[in-house]
Amino acid sequence: MAEAKHAGNENDVPEAIRALVAQYLVKRRVDVQRIYNCLNLGKLKEVASIGHNMKGTGVGFGLPDATKIGLNLEMAAKSGDVSAIRQETAALCELLGRVEPEFIGARTD
Repeated sequence: MAEAKHAGNENDVPEAIRALVAQYLVKRRVDVQRIYNCLNLGKLKEVASIGHNMKGTGVGFGLPDATKIGLNLEMAAKSGDVSAIRQETAALCELLGRVEPEFIGARTD
């Protein structure tokens, strides 16, 4: 199972940080529905925007795969490649289905 890793002992991580990570994952699930809706309406610029935002935030939340998917979505939308958008959206669904937040202990050395 993939893990979004964050520094700090699980018990030391403030609830606000835990909530931000959980909210990030929920927003990516909402993005999946937004992407499909945009495809149905032909709004590829909006898909590109969703991908661009994901590209900029994935690594910060410990999900470099989300960053890669975001980049691919943005590029596919800008080139009008609906098949690639669907493929990347499926990859995002797969990622979200296997990711679990994990807060790892801070280094003590």
